[in-house]
Amino acid sequence: MHKKTPRRCFFVYSIYMIEKKISNLNQLEALAKECVSSMKKAPTAQLLFLKGDLGSGKTAFAKKIAHVLGIQETVTSPTFVVMKEYQETNHSWIQRLVHIDAYRLNNKSELEYLKWDSYLRDPHTLILVEWPEMVEGVDQGSAARTLSFQLSENQKERAIQIT
Repeated sequence: MHKKTPRRCFFVYSIYMIEKKISNLNQLEALAKECVSSMKKAPTAQLLFLKGDLGSGKTAFAKKIAHVLGIQETVTSPTFVVMKEYQETNHSWIQRLVHIDAYRLNNKSELEYLKWDSYLRDPHTLILVEWPEMVEGVDQGSAARTLSFQLSENQKERAIQIT
């Protein structure tokens, strides 16, 4: 039997690790809702690092986060442009979503060209970073979490670990 983790632990302390099994887009959206609803306004931007292989669900999760925030614009992978910014949200305090695909970056210093520090200082911003291992050591502010996506062998289910 799966033991439920108390909701208050979900995005409060990074020492906790939660694993979710996701087999469809509805479950992925439910996880996105849970993530957004558990965020507490912090002195800096909210930061979600999205780790995982190609096709593991990182961009699909980013799309679901955008949907939960009420963003009407079509959300696509920023693979070739590196970063996309979305301004219109229906959230009470998150006013901007910044989606970064760091796969093409060589190191954390390249984030400076993307105004990383400016975005990170804004407590009304949620930053999603795909391929965070490419910018390892980057300043994380005060509200960073990591979601690690792993595709099952049959490629029908994803395990998502949240720390």
